[in-house]
Amino acid sequence: MTSRLRAVGESPLWLSGVLLLALMVAVDIVLQRQINGAYAGAAVLTAIYASPQRTALVSALALAMSVASGAWNDNLGERDWAIRFATCVVICGLALIASNTNRKRQQRLERTTAMAQGVLDALAVELTGARTVREVADGFLGRAVAAMGATSAMVMSLDSDDVLRTLTWHGRRGNGADQYQEVPLSSDVPGAVAVREDRDIHYRSVEEIVAAFPALAGYYPDDRSLHLLPLRREDRTYGLLAITFPPDVLTHHEDGFLHSLAGALASAVERAAELQRADAATHRTTLLGELSMSLSRSLDTGTTVAECGRILVPRFADWCSLQLLRDGQLETVAINHRDPETTAWAESLRGAFPTRMDGPTGAAQVVRTGESVLYPFIPADLIEAAADGPEHLELLQRLGLTSAMVVPLHGRDGVIGALTLIHAESGRRYGDEDVEFLEAVADRVAVALETAATFEHQSQRLAGVTAVAEAAQRAILAPPPARTGPVTLSARYHSAAFEAQVGGDLYEVVQGPSSVRLLVGDVRGKGLSAVRTATVVLGEFRAAAAGPGDVAHVAREIDRRIRPYLPDAEDFVTGVLVDIRYDGTFDVVSCGHPAPVVLRASGHVRAIELDHEPPLGLGVQPTPVTGRLEPGDRMLLFTDGLIEARSPLGGFIDPTPFLARMQRAEFESALDDLLDGLVRATGHELDDDLALLLACYDPEPVGLDAVEVTEELVADPANVGRARRLLRAALDGVLDDALAEPAELLLSEVVTNAFVHAGGIATVRVRATPVAVRVEVEDGSSRHPTRRGFTTTAGTGRGLRLLDELADRWGSAPRPEGKVVWFELGTHAGALAATNHRAPADPDDGSVHVRLREVPLLVHAGWQEDATALLREYLLHVLEEDQHILERHARASAAMTLLHEQVPAPQPSGGPAITADEVVLSVPREMVAWFATLDELLGEAIAQAREGRFLSPSTGPEIDKMRQWLCREVARQADGGTPTPWAAPDPARG
Repeated sequence: MTSRLRAVGESPLWLSGVLLLALMVAVDIVLQRQINGAYAGAAVLTAIYASPQRTALVSALALAMSVASGAWNDNLGERDWAIRFATCVVICGLALIASNTNRKRQQRLERTTAMAQGVLDALAVELTGARTVREVADGFLGRAVAAMGATSAMVMSLDSDDVLRTLTWHGRRGNGADQYQEVPLSSDVPGAVAVREDRDIHYRSVEEIVAAFPALAGYYPDDRSLHLLPLRREDRTYGLLAITFPPDVLTHHEDGFLHSLAGALASAVERAAELQRADAATHRTTLLGELSMSLSRSLDTGTTVAECGRILVPRFADWCSLQLLRDGQLETVAINHRDPETTAWAESLRGAFPTRMDGPTGAAQVVRTGESVLYPFIPADLIEAAADGPEHLELLQRLGLTSAMVVPLHGRDGVIGALTLIHAESGRRYGDEDVEFLEAVADRVAVALETAATFEHQSQRLAGVTAVAEAAQRAILAPPPARTGPVTLSARYHSAAFEAQVGGDLYEVVQGPSSVRLLVGDVRGKGLSAVRTATVVLGEFRAAAAGPGDVAHVAREIDRRIRPYLPDAEDFVTGVLVDIRYDGTFDVVSCGHPAPVVLRASGHVRAIELDHEPPLGLGVQPTPVTGRLEPGDRMLLFTDGLIEARSPLGGFIDPTPFLARMQRAEFESALDDLLDGLVRATGHELDDDLALLLACYDPEPVGLDAVEVTEELVADPANVGRARRLLRAALDGVLDDALAEPAELLLSEVVTNAFVHAGGIATVRVRATPVAVRVEVEDGSSRHPTRRGFTTTAGTGRGLRLLDELADRWGSAPRPEGKVVWFELGTHAGALAATNHRAPADPDDGSVHVRLREVPLLVHAGWQEDATALLREYLLHVLEEDQHILERHARASAAMTLLHEQVPAPQPSGGPAITADEVVLSVPREMVAWFATLDELLGEAIAQAREGRFLSPSTGPEIDKMRQWLCREVARQADGGTPTPWAAPDPARG
């Protein structure tokens, strides 16, 4: 457009004035009619099309020709000529004035057109990608200020509370500008007046501004014009456009342009507001869907709270606070900000300013009324009302809060908390539609929180039930002794799943008159009913196995006795019973149960071929199958979880490869290796419970007295030498030097590893005979030794290589508080791996040393069996009534374990009267009271057994006397009393 205007200004039509002048001169000469006054018409015609300069040129020509006309008409200077000449001068002068005026108008039009083009370009650019009112206003001003040459420009939005708030401000300067960030519509300032009166206001200078608004004196640092233009579309006012220009840049002629400019910006703002609302609705829907999916996967309160903050901040809020009502007080459980460091700072202040439950605003109000509250704008008085003291007020003012909303969390029984979202530095505002969205969010959060709370409550309840059930299971499936008679023993119970901690799989070991008897079985079903049935089976097995009958007789007795206790006519128990004698021969019967597997020392693996009978409880008449074990042979008894494990493809897993490796594995970890391999093969946890019992035929060497030494060493390099001295002292005169020297070298390596990798205290145990030695080093680390590459310059790896080269056998095994690493040298070393009693502790270890005189070992062994059975049945009987029974049972069981470990077992060659002249018990001081607990529990159990409440019979007088004597000797000698020998009860009094 500007180019077109310039083209018109330079049009050759100005020559028409020259032609007109020539024509009038010709008429004047030819017709001899003097018209010199009309020559000025040429100047007028030129002024229409030409610049003032060309108009002046034509005017000069016209005046010159007018003079010439007087000459050739011979009236130069006469009155008529003079009048016409004066007329020509006046008209030429007016033509010049008109030309100048037209030029200025043209220049203003060009400038206005250029500004309009620049602003339209700015609008086109910003409207292309802008989707919010703020983006439109900020982008438009950024380009328009430069295009128009404005000094400053601002756009303010008119909010629903009749306050003008600044959206964007370019070229901001002047004293006290901050006070005009928000302008109430009722205030006496230029912008408020313009919007209130709905009219454009133009001030051409600061003098005019100050004259109208004296309070603005000194606000502007230099002179300028101020133009205030309401942004209005149809019947709605969106805000205000305020622009300042240097003086005289714009005149009243451009006021209309500015009005059009404001109209265009109002249209852009209206469109952006619509897009913003549409985008916000889509955004809310997306957020709600994402939140719903996320919360549906959460059954944990902490996860629910964290997900709520993660999804809402920063996409829908600058701050998010979740408070729950607990004991009548709102407790902030989560607070989130878009900046992690600010979140951490806010978390550090949690609890510093507790919510006043009587507060007139905020979460307290929402919880009381159960209704949501929206704060589209947060004025200073609202912050002051919410502050709990000057420090709190200063903190809130520093946050720069702009908008907030608080909604209640409605639970099944009422309001359970409040959810608060706040806008601050983003400057965004919340509206009614946002409240509806947040209420939908709050409903989902409340449901998720109550679901999580219910799940956690049920989980705790389940954990409690599971703990009780596990305790019951541990009571009936206590680990077998490490050695019984001629066999060493190891057992494991693996549950299919957390919820299935209590199954019907069972195992038991009983030492018979001349053999060791083993049982592995599986009760149909799960739960406490299966545990009770298993208890019956174990009790009847212990009672029957102690008798002289063979395993077929034991199976028939169990079958007969358990029938009245099976919950349902279709219930039954599968089982396999094994009797291993001291010479290695064994008998096996199976009642609907998988046959045991024999793992020969030679490496051969064979399942025992059996004639299977029906399960126990359905009537059995089994026939034993006989075999023989050689020293080192092992026998594995198991439940069907071993042979029914399935691969990821669904097929059954063949356990034979795992069984073959078991013979070569260290005995103490062989079952763990089997379980690990089975789980790896299935690709997941086992789908069924699994009970494993492994027996190794390992008769003790005869005629070899063993020396046993134990000492605790602090992790100090100097104590490596102390360990060697301990070993030398123990082996001096006992073990051949050919074994003592490598044993000392290996001990140094193992102790050094314990000091380096575990620290703390290491316990060294040495047990030796003239032909063998076993050394154990126990430490507090659960990390087992692993082989590493070894070179002559390596710092690690040498110890395990030495163990491989020098030890006949070595390995590691877990312990409750760490692990033990052991090695053996010499013949019959395996017999040293387990012992029926521990050596007395160091006299300075703080334990109580109880001397038991003339101990009847067979009576004690019988008492151990009866007492264990009674404690188990008593636990199950009172489990649901006595909340302290688990703790009491644990203490009593610990006392029983100490007696089992420290009182020797009777030898098979001995008679009923076999006794030990003296047994020294080492009882930790804190365990003395546990023997009193054992005495009390057994007394209560015996009383109930005598009333016929238990399956196990009540003990005889001799067994009962053993309990009283053992427990009271511990208590009496702990108080300084002297030992009292065992005295059998008087039959006449029994």
